[in-house]
Amino acid sequence: MLFNLNDKVRAQITPFGWKRYREDYKAITGKYPTCQPPEDDDGWSEWQLHTLIEHFGQYIHMGATPLPMKTVIEISAAEGLGPHWGAPTIHRAHDVLDAAGVPPGADGIDPRLVDRIKLLVRQRDELQAIVDKYPKTEDGVPVVPGMTVYVVYNCGADFIEECVVFSVSRFGVLWNRHDCHGYAGAKLTACFSTLAAAEAARKAEQQRASKQLHEFHEDK
Repeated sequence: MLFNLNDKVRAQITPFGWKRYREDYKAITGKYPTCQPPEDDDGWSEWQLHTLIEHFGQYIHMGATPLPMKTVIEISAAEGLGPHWGAPTIHRAHDVLDAAGVPPGADGIDPRLVDRIKLLVRQRDELQAIVDKYPKTEDGVPVVPGMTVYVVYNCGADFIEECVVFSVSRFGVLWNRHDCHGYAGAKLTACFSTLAAAEAARKAEQQRASKQLHEFHEDK
């Protein structure tokens, strides 16, 4: 779901949260706030999302206690795109529009949804154009530092090494080889994104080498 940090949400601030809100306000301004966002009968108050994060984000982490706010926030359908335009809906609508060529304003399709789909598709294509420029493993997966790849060595094609990529270029990858306190490298054509893909490549290479050896002996 797309949502702007300037849009508003509703949250239930705890007594600890209100105390931190007042103390932090005093630390910055030298005095306590004269007012604060009003609460309804159920304890909900309205905030811009970035303001909520600014005041309470520092107190929220794994195992934090007490919490400055309850863990559920309310996002209004009037703000942003609304919860009914979540990612699953976008994907289903996109598939339908793509397959059927439904024009904007068609019966049963909200024109705003069509416009949003077009925007998302354009953004996806722009990002895909960036990803397409990345170096790729032999099985076609983009490679980035920190990624695990599986390298098939050509010497007999009987050895696969699991490596965490340190750096990558169009020429190949480097990884830190701790056993010799240095770096090792391999061409991208020897790198695979999964162990299964590497095993399949190794098996194919072994079969190719065996065939070549057989043909060599037959020629003699």
